[in-house]
Amino acid sequence: MTTPFPQWLIDDFLDIRREVVPLTATVVGGPTPQEADEYEKLLRRLLRHVRTIAADPTDEERVGAYDQTYKLVGDLLEQLHPHIGGQDGHARDLARLYHTYLGPARDVMVAAIDWKHHGVGFNALPRRDVPPDGLDTVLAQAAYMSGDMFGVSAALTLNPGMGLALFYDPAANADRDVRAHLLRFYDGAGGAQHPRVALVPTTDCEAAYRLAQDGNFPARVFPLGRPPILANVQRCVAIGRGTAAVAEAFGTTAETAARARDALAREWLPAGWRTGQVTAPGGGKTIAQWVTEKFDRGDRAYCFVWFRRSGAKGGAHQELDTSVAAIRDLIGVLREGRLIQNATVVMIGDSGHGLAHPDVDIDLTEYWTEQGSPFVGGDRRAQLALFAYLVEKKMNFMNVGMRSGALEGPALLGARTVYLEERYNLQEGRMEQWQGRVPGYTRIELGHVPTASGKRILKGLLEVGVKRGERELDAAAGYLEGLLKLPKADLKVLVQKIACRGVVPAEHRFEPFEVARCFTDLCREIGDRLGTADLKKTLGGAWNDFRYAAFAGLRAAQSIGKAEVKLRMGRDYDGPEEGLSKTDQERLWQAMAQTIDNWQVKGRGK
Repeated sequence: MTTPFPQWLIDDFLDIRREVVPLTATVVGGPTPQEADEYEKLLRRLLRHVRTIAADPTDEERVGAYDQTYKLVGDLLEQLHPHIGGQDGHARDLARLYHTYLGPARDVMVAAIDWKHHGVGFNALPRRDVPPDGLDTVLAQAAYMSGDMFGVSAALTLNPGMGLALFYDPAANADRDVRAHLLRFYDGAGGAQHPRVALVPTTDCEAAYRLAQDGNFPARVFPLGRPPILANVQRCVAIGRGTAAVAEAFGTTAETAARARDALAREWLPAGWRTGQVTAPGGGKTIAQWVTEKFDRGDRAYCFVWFRRSGAKGGAHQELDTSVAAIRDLIGVLREGRLIQNATVVMIGDSGHGLAHPDVDIDLTEYWTEQGSPFVGGDRRAQLALFAYLVEKKMNFMNVGMRSGALEGPALLGARTVYLEERYNLQEGRMEQWQGRVPGYTRIELGHVPTASGKRILKGLLEVGVKRGERELDAAAGYLEGLLKLPKADLKVLVQKIACRGVVPAEHRFEPFEVARCFTDLCREIGDRLGTADLKKTLGGAWNDFRYAAFAGLRAAQSIGKAEVKLRMGRDYDGPEEGLSKTDQERLWQAMAQTIDNWQVKGRGK
């Protein structure tokens, strides 16, 4: 099937090259903050383009684009390399760009050359084909969605009729690493492959995630065709459906919640977790011994404050990284005489917060690397066992932190959790579905991400998203024009009108219809304009191409609408640039005061 994808790829490359080449000299010489931001956005786009180009080096249509891309990456590396060895801030910034984007781009393309030399194609890539028997739902997950690991595993455990299609890009080193990490957890401690998890190599796992939900499996993205796991259901559902399945399994009673929690404990936790008799793979200190050393404080109430720096280290959602100012605001809600004085603040998560006593009582950041601990050399199961043991021990504690998968696993095992999520996360209220279902779980909606850098990064990402969506919508409308012989401008307006019903930026509202329904309505409108009651019959052999382009256009229009709603929300925000607003602090105070046992409020009622 011919699709517009190859031309989009070429246009994207030409657009990147046109902007990045003249900006490189400016960046080397000393850019303004705006120029530095724009340059990093371009390098991020270039790396994504490289991964798409290199994904299948046996595809002859990619060869010309590959050669041009390889030359551009080499030229940029050559221009930046002489300037990355210094110790000043500018040199360090250039070195970060060099090693974060251009180095990996070169590595991906060198690997692709090796593939082509040895004649390696998609048929030789690691994959798992899973039979569709007994499955009524198949989740889609792209390899970069590693933060959803606990929610996906929980959904598979609690719903035996659910399967998973895990998409990865074989040319992306990070995808291969994450793929292995995810499969280790899904397969379980025994090492046997999970019978309902399919591994699917694609040329672009981000596109694969969207297309699989539409039931579209073009050869340009899925060289091996529709995954066998989808033979019965035909299409995947979004990863948020797994979150809903978990909420349904926990139910609305203490009995159903206890059954769900026990099932997850059996699936996730190593033997001996109830009594803390879990050690590192090589033996040594047990979890019980480690906990006694760290927390032997009588009737203390512990607040585990999660510090996040994973975005700065190359992980997803850099805008959600935590700042010291935001952490101090959070700790201030606990201190200042507003909650009982025996509150013990435990910093946990990523290192780099720079706080000490009296702000922080116990520092457990990156505790999984502590030599001699029960967690060194282990996997996430040992870390989960820690929190399950604290729950079993009836220790008075709660977890508090920004949206992160690290909070979700402990919450499902009984750890009381205050989950902070910015209003900009318009993923259909995904985590809100656990509110009132998962005992001890409280979701707090913040007015904005609580850091100045996060606000800046988010704004930049949204602006890039609008431009990208506009390019994709324009390309889809142009392709539809060639098929339907209708004016491109009219088609573009029609697609956007149908896709964005329920999208009102001025009201901060993003409630569009599902893309499948939008496609049905678009077919009816186009059929009326062409004077046919059966558009599929009228288009004949061009139907699949029409369907591909129409879905692409509808999704692009909705992505533009979502970004515009978020940008408007950002413009309307009147809180501080750095830290939590007074409103957010009040919400957080209320949640924490009602989440943990025996936290009495001085001078006011709960």
